[in-house]
Amino acid sequence: MARLGERASTYLAKAQRPDGSFAGETGWRIQRLLAATAEATRAVASDTSTVAATQRAQGVRVRAAGMFERNFALIEDGYTAAVVLATGAVTGELATRLRAKVVAAIKTSDDGAKYLDVAADVVRADGQRPTTAEATAAAVLALQGDPTAAPLLADLGATLLGSYDPASGWGDGRANLVAMRAVLELFKAPVPADVTITLLMDGKEVTRGRLDRAAQRDVLALEATAPGLAGAHTWKVVAEPAVAGLGYALALSSWVPWRQEATNQGLELSLPLIMIGAVGKPIELPIAAIAPSGSPLHVTQALPAGVQLDTPSVQKLVTDGVIERFEASDGKLELFIPALAPGQTFAAKYRVIPTLAGSLHAAASTIELVGMAPGAGVSFAVAPTAWLIK
Repeated sequence: MARLGERASTYLAKAQRPDGSFAGETGWRIQRLLAATAEATRAVASDTSTVAATQRAQGVRVRAAGMFERNFALIEDGYTAAVVLATGAVTGELATRLRAKVVAAIKTSDDGAKYLDVAADVVRADGQRPTTAEATAAAVLALQGDPTAAPLLADLGATLLGSYDPASGWGDGRANLVAMRAVLELFKAPVPADVTITLLMDGKEVTRGRLDRAAQRDVLALEATAPGLAGAHTWKVVAEPAVAGLGYALALSSWVPWRQEATNQGLELSLPLIMIGAVGKPIELPIAAIAPSGSPLHVTQALPAGVQLDTPSVQKLVTDGVIERFEASDGKLELFIPALAPGQTFAAKYRVIPTLAGSLHAAASTIELVGMAPGAGVSFAVAPTAWLIK
């Protein structure tokens, strides 16, 4: 990796043009060229592992600084000013004027959070529009070392941490790289050995957990029942002892009991309320339906994650003429049933194989008449089956 970085830095340094810029493509706007030059400059300047690397970084910075100074009047937005400042190539009066552009572009949202606003038509070096989180992280890197910006940095850091998503981070790879650099710059102090996190609803404790310094790379996830969730509430998260830089995310989920309904215009679908089985052992799933005669039926059987369809058993229903065809996909099996004769009911069985243990849940299953006029609404849903798998 070190040798790869050395070759990449050397290649970039050689690719820098005499005017200090790093060439893009024909048709690039000056704003994108400035962003690309800033990113390439920062990349080369990050390698100071040897005397030669340090000299190479200094040369790239000096040439880039001249390019930034000559084009200062064309830096019209806060994001471009921030990425230029983050290179460390500009100092003195030019850096002060660029910082003023960054501060002027910082806005306050309705909830009081501070963020760097991204002006229209502003793009990153790769041509993509930077997200608010990425732009905010760039502002944090740009304002490092400015003692007058300390209160603003705290607000920007809170916004940055609050926008983190456990599943997707701050966005794509570029956004995550910039955001992680900003977070590491902001919060260098170690977390205390034991921090107690408490969630309160209307002043009453809902749940609490312990943040372990040894596992600070992991997200502390707390889940609890909140009785009386409906309506407006005041939520509060408390860290004891208080720690600057902790980010929180709160998600609320609620549900209502399934309301059993009578048959809908003669449609009825009967499924087991509970299926009991064991991992790896096939079990039979019975299904029965009642419908007006003369119209084909479409049944969508919901299956939970962790329950695999035994396709040959369903194919046998087609061979025997019980169903016309079927379509299987993740989480559901669709059965297309021929029209029933007067007084006839539909009944079938097919096999499934559980692959996960535990209490598994699926969505509701539905039955509908095929060929009805759009908007006729002749369909019926039944409560999900509960799966108890050992």
